[in-house]
Amino acid sequence: MKPGKAGVVGYCMSGRFVVAAAAQFADRIAGAASLYGMDIVTDQEDSPHLALDRVKAELYLAFAEVDPVVPDEILPVLRAVLDRTSAKYEMKQFPGTHHGFCFVEREVYDYAAAEEAWTKQLDLWRRTLG
Repeated sequence: MKPGKAGVVGYCMSGRFVVAAAAQFADRIAGAASLYGMDIVTDQEDSPHLALDRVKAELYLAFAEVDPVVPDEILPVLRAVLDRTSAKYEMKQFPGTHHGFCFVEREVYDYAAAEEAWTKQLDLWRRTLG
């Protein structure tokens, strides 16, 4: 592994791991992107949202509007926690999209939302990793 700053990305169930890693390895991870990440906010004592105050990375969090694994009540909780930290973040819920909207081979693929999410992610890497 190369020394220096790193960027991480997670989709679906790995979204929680990206957020947890950004907290656990705060001095190494400069940018973290989670696309329709599930279980970022749970009622468990190891829920990733409980460690957000340790995150130094810039975060990009993209969510689908229709997502059975990320209930609607999660996003306001996540935003409230993030707003209480010093973390720099962008969070967006894409109207009319379904879980998995970034992958062209999926029936729920949404070109406009996927392009925006990819652009935001690449911009994140440019800003944080150079």
